[in-house]
Amino acid sequence: MYVLDTDIAIDYLRGNNRAIEKLTKLNNLFITTLSLAELFFGVHNSNNIDKHYSKLMDFLAGVKILNLDFNICGSFGKIKSNLTKHGKIIGDFDIMIAAVTITNNFTLITNNVKHYKNIKILKLTTL
Repeated sequence: MYVLDTDIAIDYLRGNNRAIEKLTKLNNLFITTLSLAELFFGVHNSNNIDKHYSKLMDFLAGVKILNLDFNICGSFGKIKSNLTKHGKIIGDFDIMIAAVTITNNFTLITNNVKHYKNIKILKLTTL
């Protein structure tokens, strides 16, 4: 099972042929509430909110949304502490997306490997 990082969802929504081709071949796709929040920002920050909102709703029909819970928050704290101690800090949203992915024992699909490379227990793949 796969969690889509925000950048992958954006590629899909922008009509990137590679993203569309690869993602339509996969089953059990998930997105986090954090990525969903970032996507909603993109919708409301655009010049054509109605068009982008509609595209987002169509996209969401094909994925399941993963919410935050107690265990995920615990994983977030552990990951952020480890990254901080090693001077490898990244953004909180990226850490939380990693925590969701790890806690669910899924694989994260991202093209931003550099954001996640220091989280050793995170399973990553790219398009």
